[in-house]
Amino acid sequence: MLMDPRIHFAVNCASVGCPALRGEPFLAPRLGTQLEDQTIRFLNDRNRNYYDGESERLFVSPLFDWYGGDFKPPKNQSPRNVIGFLLHYAAALGLSGDQQKRLAEGKVTIDYSNYDWRLNAVTDAQALKRKRMSQSLSIIIPVLNEAEALPSLLESLQPLRAAGVEVIVSDGGSSDDSRAIADPLTDLILEGEIGRSAQMNAAAKVARGDWLLFLHADSVLPAISAQTFIQSLVGCQAPWGWFRVLIAGRHPGLLLTAWLMNRRSKWTSIATGDQGLFVRNSLFRSCERVSRTIVNGRYCAVPATQTAGSA
Repeated sequence: MLMDPRIHFAVNCASVGCPALRGEPFLAPRLGTQLEDQTIRFLNDRNRNYYDGESERLFVSPLFDWYGGDFKPPKNQSPRNVIGFLLHYAAALGLSGDQQKRLAEGKVTIDYSNYDWRLNAVTDAQALKRKRMSQSLSIIIPVLNEAEALPSLLESLQPLRAAGVEVIVSDGGSSDDSRAIADPLTDLILEGEIGRSAQMNAAAKVARGDWLLFLHADSVLPAISAQTFIQSLVGCQAPWGWFRVLIAGRHPGLLLTAWLMNRRSKWTSIATGDQGLFVRNSLFRSCERVSRTIVNGRYCAVPATQTAGSA
């Protein structure tokens, strides 16, 4: 572990350009997981690491220049150099498949972003303001043959994407046009094993947001702005929660079902995926998995979602 290059993202030198100081101690039983989390968080920072498509240059932190000999991908992966390391974390860097291919072929120039040597010290007021302005959101949508429902949902999320919200579709092997529909309307499409839990876990592992929102493909978010949504999350003291649900359709049974779901959640703190679960990324990573239902948590009062139902 002492030769692990990820240690560079755990060491803090008190300057602004350094990796962020972790909000918990490093512990031997969880060290590998913690170092992986630190690495992904650092590479997710677009102030330090970003791809310039016009110039075909990948800008990364000067750490990769100063300590270039330390950075190698895990064993049995090549090339055994900085490029191999960056390719291993291509998802965290936000590189598309074509960009990864060009990087591996040596057609992308590696350049280094400016390092900020200023002392990383702010007042309490500045810290609170920075926190409110910097909170980010990733929306994760597990799908399997959802070509009929996806267009409506993804098109409704485009204003949020324009405001900086990350949208990830995690596909369980659809045989319809789900992936083709999602391609121009999402930031990332993953394909893996079937099962909502597995699909959500896979997406959450690479999600960049401070908050994660797990949303079913047949759901519709309330018409609020990204800024309003993020501010609501920042102002919420609970680390996770859900939306009150409405079910589309005129049948009285649908109204009763929605009422019972919302009452149950309020009284028991039990929520299901149909209610749009959201959770702090840091909490999710500390749990290291998504369960099918989150139990015994606290919740926030937030606007209702709308889930499709038969009339």
